[in-house]
Amino acid sequence: MLRSYKENNWNSVGLEGVHCAISAADALMVFYYGIRCASDDHRDSVKLLEQHFPEPEYKNYISHFRRIISQKNLVEYEDRNFSAKEAEEIVKKAERFLNWVKEKIR
Repeated sequence: MLRSYKENNWNSVGLEGVHCAISAADALMVFYYGIRCASDDHRDSVKLLEQHFPEPEYKNYISHFRRIISQKNLVEYEDRNFSAKEAEEIVKKAERFLNWVKEKIR
């Protein structure tokens, strides 16, 4: 994701940011609960995190994840390119979410 960002490959940034966040969420759930979301709808992964991490201090991180997931259809299926601004936003959110997950699974 970061390499694509440096190379101004905005569509790749978007796709990699989404998949980074999904993989991080799966890692978190497997680490703590031995499960991961099996649904084709990644919004269900957001719900799973909300159910298992309901503490108020985690809401912000789960919100980042939700916003990243909301970009999935745009970057994968819509007939337009991901913009530099969208890429910048997804990098910020994905890094914040990933850093939180890394901290939680240490």
